[in-house]
Amino acid sequence: MSACLALVAFGSINAASEAGGGVSDLQQIIARFDHATQEFKGDMTAMRRQVDLLQVQVDSLVRTLQAASASQPHGSPLSPTVTATVGPLAAGAATGDVAHDDGEQGRRLTSSSSTFIAVNAQQIHELPNGHSCSNTGFVESHPRLVRLDASGPKLSVAPTVASSDISLASISAKDFTVSEIQRMANPIKVVHDASCSSAPTVEMPLNTNFAGTLTVQGTDVGAALAAAATTSSLTWTDLTLASGMTGGATVCGGTPAWAIDAEGIVHIKGFVRGPGGSFDAPGDLFTLPTSITPTRGRYFLVAASCDQPSSLVSQWCKIVFKSSGTCYVEKCEGDISSLGLHMEVQYSL
Repeated sequence: MSACLALVAFGSINAASEAGGGVSDLQQIIARFDHATQEFKGDMTAMRRQVDLLQVQVDSLVRTLQAASASQPHGSPLSPTVTATVGPLAAGAATGDVAHDDGEQGRRLTSSSSTFIAVNAQQIHELPNGHSCSNTGFVESHPRLVRLDASGPKLSVAPTVASSDISLASISAKDFTVSEIQRMANPIKVVHDASCSSAPTVEMPLNTNFAGTLTVQGTDVGAALAAAATTSSLTWTDLTLASGMTGGATVCGGTPAWAIDAEGIVHIKGFVRGPGGSFDAPGDLFTLPTSITPTRGRYFLVAASCDQPSSLVSQWCKIVFKSSGTCYVEKCEGDISSLGLHMEVQYSL
Protein backbone atom coordinates (compact mmCIF):
# COMPACT_ATOMS: atom_id res chain seq x y z
CA MET A 1 0.00 0.00 0.00
CA SER A 2 2.83 2.39 0.85
CA ALA A 3 4.42 1.89 -2.55
CA CYS A 4 1.08 2.79 -4.19
CA LEU A 5 0.83 5.91 -2.05
CA ALA A 6 4.32 6.91 -3.11
CA LEU A 7 3.34 6.53 -6.78
CA VAL A 8 0.15 8.54 -6.21
CA ALA A 9 2.21 11.27 -4.54
CA PHE A 10 4.59 11.40 -7.49
CA GLY A 11 1.66 11.61 -9.89
CA SER A 12 0.07 14.38 -7.81
CA ILE A 13 3.27 16.42 -7.85
CA ASN A 14 3.51 16.10 -11.62
CA ALA A 15 -0.17 17.03 -12.03
CA ALA A 16 0.18 20.05 -9.75
CA SER A 17 3.22 21.22 -11.69
CA GLU A 18 1.44 20.88 -15.04
CA ALA A 19 -1.74 22.58 -13.78
CA GLY A 20 0.13 25.40 -12.11
CA GLY A 21 -1.20 24.51 -8.63
CA GLY A 22 -0.53 26.83 -5.70
CA VAL A 23 2.42 26.59 -3.32
CA SER A 24 0.22 25.37 -0.48
CA ASP A 25 -1.14 22.57 -2.63
CA LEU A 26 2.40 21.52 -3.55
CA GLN A 27 3.48 21.57 0.08
CA GLN A 28 0.58 19.33 1.01
CA ILE A 29 1.50 16.90 -1.74
CA ILE A 30 5.14 16.88 -0.58
CA ALA A 31 4.00 16.20 2.99
CA ARG A 32 1.86 13.30 1.74
CA PHE A 33 4.84 11.97 -0.17
CA ASP A 34 7.09 12.17 2.92
CA HIS A 35 4.48 10.34 4.96
CA ALA A 36 4.18 7.61 2.32
CA THR A 37 7.97 7.26 2.20
CA GLN A 38 8.25 6.83 5.98
CA GLU A 39 5.44 4.28 5.92
CA PHE A 40 7.23 2.37 3.18
CA LYS A 41 10.46 2.34 5.21
CA GLY A 42 8.50 1.05 8.19
CA ASP A 43 7.05 -1.73 6.07
CA MET A 44 10.52 -2.74 4.88
CA THR A 45 11.83 -2.87 8.46
CA ALA A 46 8.85 -4.96 9.56
CA MET A 47 9.38 -7.28 6.57
CA ARG A 48 13.03 -7.75 7.44
CA ARG A 49 12.06 -8.58 11.02
CA GLN A 50 9.56 -11.17 9.78
CA VAL A 51 12.30 -12.73 7.65
CA ASP A 52 14.57 -12.90 10.74
CA LEU A 53 11.83 -14.54 12.77
CA LEU A 54 11.08 -17.02 9.99
CA GLN A 55 14.78 -17.88 9.82
CA VAL A 56 14.65 -18.89 13.49
CA GLN A 57 11.84 -21.33 12.73
CA VAL A 58 13.62 -22.71 9.67
CA ASP A 59 16.85 -23.21 11.65
CA SER A 60 14.92 -25.07 14.34
CA LEU A 61 13.27 -27.28 11.70
CA VAL A 62 16.65 -27.98 10.06
CA ARG A 63 18.11 -29.16 13.38
CA THR A 64 15.09 -31.42 13.88
CA LEU A 65 15.55 -32.92 10.41
CA GLN A 66 19.27 -33.39 10.96
CA ALA A 67 18.62 -35.17 14.26
CA ALA A 68 16.03 -37.37 12.59
CA SER A 69 18.34 -38.22 9.67
CA ALA A 70 21.10 -39.24 12.07
CA SER A 71 18.82 -41.94 13.50
CA GLN A 72 17.77 -43.31 10.10
CA PRO A 73 19.33 -46.47 8.56
CA HIS A 74 21.84 -46.13 5.74
CA GLY A 75 20.16 -45.08 2.51
CA SER A 76 17.41 -43.08 4.19
CA PRO A 77 15.90 -40.37 1.95
CA LEU A 78 16.58 -37.83 4.71
CA SER A 79 19.76 -35.91 3.95
CA PRO A 80 22.31 -35.62 6.80
CA THR A 81 23.40 -32.19 5.48
CA VAL A 82 20.11 -30.28 5.48
CA THR A 83 20.53 -26.49 5.27
CA ALA A 84 18.12 -23.66 4.60
CA THR A 85 18.23 -19.90 4.27
CA VAL A 86 15.35 -17.44 4.37
CA GLY A 87 15.47 -14.40 2.07
CA PRO A 88 17.02 -13.70 -1.31
CA LEU A 89 20.59 -14.80 -1.93
CA ALA A 90 22.89 -12.44 -3.78
CA ALA A 91 23.47 -13.08 -7.48
CA GLY A 92 25.99 -15.85 -8.00
CA ALA A 93 25.04 -17.93 -4.95
CA ALA A 94 23.94 -20.74 -7.25
CA THR A 95 27.31 -20.84 -8.97
CA GLY A 96 29.43 -21.96 -6.03
CA ASP A 97 29.80 -18.78 -3.93
CA VAL A 98 29.59 -19.22 -0.18
CA ALA A 99 26.13 -18.40 1.18
CA HIS A 100 25.44 -17.56 4.84
CA ASP A 101 22.40 -18.15 7.00
CA ASP A 102 21.63 -14.41 7.07
CA GLY A 103 21.27 -14.15 3.31
CA GLU A 104 24.75 -12.74 2.72
CA GLN A 105 27.40 -14.51 0.69
CA GLY A 106 31.14 -14.93 0.81
CA ARG A 107 33.30 -12.86 -1.49
CA ARG A 108 36.57 -13.51 -3.25
CA LEU A 109 38.84 -10.47 -3.30
CA THR A 110 41.95 -10.41 -5.45
CA SER A 111 45.00 -8.17 -5.70
CA SER A 112 48.12 -8.31 -7.81
CA SER A 113 49.81 -10.67 -5.35
CA SER A 114 47.16 -12.45 -3.27
CA THR A 115 43.65 -13.84 -3.17
CA PHE A 116 41.49 -13.13 -0.11
CA ILE A 117 38.25 -14.89 0.77
CA ALA A 118 35.90 -12.89 3.00
CA VAL A 119 33.30 -14.93 4.89
CA ASN A 120 31.14 -14.48 7.95
CA ALA A 121 32.69 -16.30 10.92
CA GLN A 122 30.86 -18.28 13.58
CA GLN A 123 31.27 -17.41 17.24
CA ILE A 124 31.69 -20.32 19.62
CA HIS A 125 30.57 -19.62 23.19
CA GLU A 126 31.96 -22.17 25.67
CA LEU A 127 30.11 -22.87 28.91
CA PRO A 128 31.87 -25.09 31.49
CA ASN A 129 30.26 -28.32 32.70
CA GLY A 130 27.96 -27.67 35.63
CA HIS A 131 27.38 -24.04 34.64
CA SER A 132 24.37 -22.11 35.98
CA CYS A 133 23.78 -19.91 32.91
CA SER A 134 20.08 -19.46 32.23
CA ASN A 135 18.14 -19.94 28.97
CA THR A 136 20.62 -22.42 27.51
CA GLY A 137 18.36 -25.46 27.12
CA PHE A 138 17.45 -24.54 23.52
CA VAL A 139 14.32 -26.68 23.53
CA GLU A 140 12.34 -25.33 20.58
CA SER A 141 14.59 -22.29 20.63
CA HIS A 142 17.59 -20.99 18.75
CA PRO A 143 20.83 -19.37 20.08
CA ARG A 144 21.69 -16.06 18.48
CA LEU A 145 23.67 -12.86 18.98
CA VAL A 146 21.24 -9.97 18.97
CA ARG A 147 21.45 -6.20 19.21
CA LEU A 148 20.41 -4.10 22.18
CA ASP A 149 18.23 -1.07 22.57
CA ALA A 150 17.14 0.91 25.63
CA SER A 151 14.87 -1.87 26.89
CA GLY A 152 17.23 -4.81 26.32
CA PRO A 153 18.01 -7.39 23.62
CA LYS A 154 15.88 -7.17 20.47
CA LEU A 155 15.49 -9.45 17.48
CA SER A 156 15.61 -6.49 15.12
CA VAL A 157 17.91 -5.20 12.41
CA ALA A 158 17.26 -1.62 13.53
CA PRO A 159 17.31 -1.07 17.32
CA THR A 160 16.03 2.32 18.42
CA VAL A 161 19.09 3.10 20.56
CA ALA A 162 22.60 2.26 19.40
CA SER A 163 24.76 0.24 21.79
CA SER A 164 28.30 -1.11 21.52
CA ASP A 165 27.25 -4.15 23.55
CA ILE A 166 25.66 -7.30 22.18
CA SER A 167 23.64 -10.08 23.77
CA LEU A 168 23.84 -13.84 23.52
CA ALA A 169 20.19 -14.86 23.63
CA SER A 170 17.82 -17.76 23.13
CA ILE A 171 15.05 -17.12 20.56
CA SER A 172 11.84 -19.10 20.96
CA ALA A 173 10.78 -20.92 17.79
CA LYS A 174 7.14 -20.67 18.87
CA ASP A 175 6.57 -16.99 19.66
CA PHE A 176 10.06 -15.52 19.01
CA THR A 177 10.49 -14.45 22.63
CA VAL A 178 14.03 -13.21 23.28
CA SER A 179 15.57 -14.66 26.49
CA GLU A 180 18.97 -13.21 27.30
CA ILE A 181 21.79 -15.54 28.32
CA GLN A 182 24.55 -12.94 28.79
CA ARG A 183 25.28 -9.39 27.70
CA MET A 184 28.82 -8.45 26.72
CA ALA A 185 30.94 -5.92 24.89
CA ASN A 186 31.39 -6.60 21.21
CA PRO A 187 34.58 -8.73 21.12
CA ILE A 188 36.23 -6.57 18.43
CA LYS A 189 35.89 -2.79 18.12
CA VAL A 190 37.48 -0.67 15.38
CA VAL A 191 38.39 2.82 16.65
CA HIS A 192 38.87 5.75 14.26
CA ASP A 193 40.53 9.11 14.88
CA ALA A 194 38.57 12.39 14.87
CA SER A 195 39.26 13.15 11.20
CA CYS A 196 39.29 9.53 9.93
CA SER A 197 42.59 10.35 8.23
CA SER A 198 44.80 7.82 10.04
CA ALA A 199 44.57 4.05 9.97
CA PRO A 200 42.09 2.89 12.64
CA THR A 201 43.10 0.70 15.55
CA VAL A 202 41.48 -2.49 16.80
CA GLU A 203 40.45 -2.85 20.44
CA MET A 204 39.49 -6.13 22.11
CA PRO A 205 37.33 -5.14 25.10
CA LEU A 206 37.03 -8.67 26.51
CA ASN A 207 39.74 -10.50 28.44
CA THR A 208 41.53 -12.56 25.79
CA ASN A 209 43.36 -15.90 25.94
CA PHE A 210 45.44 -17.09 22.98
CA ALA A 211 45.55 -20.88 22.74
CA GLY A 212 48.04 -20.70 19.88
CA THR A 213 51.09 -18.53 19.19
CA LEU A 214 50.74 -14.73 19.20
CA THR A 215 53.31 -13.17 16.87
CA VAL A 216 53.83 -9.39 16.74
CA GLN A 217 56.04 -8.14 13.90
CA GLY A 218 57.87 -11.45 13.79
CA THR A 219 58.29 -11.80 17.59
CA ASP A 220 56.69 -14.68 19.45
CA VAL A 221 55.19 -12.69 22.33
CA GLY A 222 54.59 -15.70 24.56
CA ALA A 223 58.14 -16.96 24.16
CA ALA A 224 59.57 -13.48 24.74
CA LEU A 225 57.57 -13.02 27.95
CA ALA A 226 58.55 -16.48 29.15
CA ALA A 227 62.21 -15.72 28.48
CA ALA A 228 61.95 -12.40 30.33
CA ALA A 229 60.29 -14.10 33.29
CA THR A 230 63.01 -16.76 33.31
CA THR A 231 65.79 -14.14 33.25
CA SER A 232 64.25 -12.12 36.07
CA SER A 233 64.03 -15.21 38.32
CA LEU A 234 67.64 -16.33 37.80
CA THR A 235 70.27 -16.31 40.53
CA TRP A 236 73.15 -14.06 39.45
CA THR A 237 76.80 -14.39 40.47
CA ASP A 238 79.39 -11.63 39.87
CA LEU A 239 82.20 -12.42 37.44
CA THR A 240 85.87 -12.04 38.34
CA LEU A 241 87.02 -8.93 36.44
CA ALA A 242 90.46 -8.61 34.86
CA SER A 243 93.00 -6.29 36.47
CA GLY A 244 91.94 -2.62 36.23
CA MET A 245 88.39 -3.36 35.01
CA THR A 246 85.42 -2.05 36.98
CA GLY A 247 81.69 -2.70 36.85
CA GLY A 248 79.28 0.01 35.78
CA ALA A 249 76.22 1.65 37.31
CA THR A 250 73.16 -0.47 38.01
CA VAL A 251 71.20 1.54 35.43
CA CYS A 252 73.44 0.12 32.73
CA GLY A 253 73.41 -3.48 33.95
CA GLY A 254 75.65 -3.29 37.00
CA THR A 255 78.75 -5.38 37.55
CA PRO A 256 79.11 -8.20 35.01
CA ALA A 257 77.44 -11.35 36.35
CA TRP A 258 76.43 -14.78 35.18
CA ALA A 259 73.50 -17.18 35.68
CA ILE A 260 72.39 -20.48 34.21
CA ASP A 261 68.74 -21.39 33.65
CA ALA A 262 66.91 -24.72 33.97
CA GLU A 263 67.56 -25.53 30.31
CA GLY A 264 71.33 -25.12 30.67
CA ILE A 265 71.53 -21.74 28.90
CA VAL A 266 74.21 -19.41 30.27
CA HIS A 267 73.30 -15.73 30.64
CA ILE A 268 75.89 -12.94 30.93
CA LYS A 269 74.89 -9.35 31.67
CA GLY A 270 76.45 -6.17 33.02
CA PHE A 271 78.58 -3.13 32.22
CA VAL A 272 82.38 -2.93 32.37
CA ARG A 273 84.87 -0.11 31.79
CA GLY A 274 88.64 0.11 31.73
CA PRO A 275 91.16 1.64 34.19
CA GLY A 276 90.47 5.29 35.04
CA GLY A 277 87.33 5.30 32.95
CA SER A 278 89.15 4.67 29.69
CA PHE A 279 88.80 1.64 27.50
CA ASP A 280 91.02 0.28 24.75
CA ALA A 281 90.84 -2.83 22.62
CA PRO A 282 92.16 -5.46 22.65
CA GLY A 283 92.06 -6.27 26.36
CA ASP A 284 90.91 -8.89 28.85
CA LEU A 285 87.55 -8.28 30.56
CA PHE A 286 86.93 -11.15 33.00
CA THR A 287 87.33 -14.87 33.56
CA LEU A 288 84.47 -17.35 33.39
CA PRO A 289 84.03 -20.06 36.05
CA THR A 290 84.81 -23.57 34.85
CA SER A 291 81.13 -24.58 35.19
CA ILE A 292 80.03 -22.14 32.48
CA THR A 293 83.11 -22.11 30.25
CA PRO A 294 82.09 -23.00 26.67
CA THR A 295 83.64 -26.12 25.16
CA ARG A 296 84.59 -24.08 22.10
CA GLY A 297 85.24 -20.40 21.54
CA ARG A 298 82.29 -18.02 21.11
CA TYR A 299 82.11 -14.39 20.06
CA PHE A 300 79.42 -11.72 20.41
CA LEU A 301 78.80 -8.14 19.32
CA VAL A 302 78.03 -5.87 22.28
CA ALA A 303 77.23 -2.17 22.54
CA ALA A 304 79.97 0.29 23.46
CA SER A 305 78.38 3.03 25.53
CA CYS A 306 78.82 5.26 28.56
CA ASP A 307 76.94 4.35 31.72
CA GLN A 308 74.06 6.84 31.29
CA PRO A 309 71.09 5.79 29.11
CA SER A 310 70.68 9.33 27.73
CA SER A 311 74.19 9.16 26.29
CA LEU A 312 74.08 5.75 24.61
CA VAL A 313 76.42 5.62 21.62
CA SER A 314 75.81 3.38 18.61
CA GLN A 315 79.29 1.80 18.56
CA TRP A 316 79.98 -1.90 18.81
CA CYS A 317 82.72 -4.21 20.00
CA LYS A 318 83.46 -7.86 19.30
CA ILE A 319 84.09 -9.83 22.50
CA VAL A 320 85.47 -13.39 22.50
CA PHE A 321 84.76 -16.13 25.05
CA LYS A 322 87.72 -18.55 24.90
CA SER A 323 87.48 -22.22 25.85
CA SER A 324 90.04 -21.44 28.56
CA GLY A 325 87.47 -19.22 30.31
CA THR A 326 89.01 -15.86 29.41
CA CYS A 327 86.78 -13.20 27.88
CA TYR A 328 88.45 -10.35 26.01
CA VAL A 329 87.69 -7.55 23.55
CA GLU A 330 89.09 -8.34 20.12
CA LYS A 331 88.22 -5.15 18.26
CA CYS A 332 85.78 -2.25 18.29
CA GLU A 333 84.16 0.07 15.80
CA GLY A 334 85.40 3.64 16.21
CA ASP A 335 87.01 5.33 19.22
CA ILE A 336 85.75 3.80 22.46
CA SER A 337 88.48 5.13 24.74
CA SER A 338 85.97 6.93 26.98
CA LEU A 339 83.29 4.28 26.77
CA GLY A 340 82.50 0.94 28.35
CA LEU A 341 80.74 -2.24 27.26
CA HIS A 342 77.11 -3.06 27.92
CA MET A 343 76.63 -6.85 27.71
CA GLU A 344 73.53 -9.02 27.47
CA VAL A 345 74.51 -12.34 25.90
CA GLN A 346 73.60 -15.99 26.29
CA TYR A 347 74.92 -19.30 25.00
CA SER A 348 74.47 -23.02 25.49
CA LEU A 349 77.24 -25.16 26.94
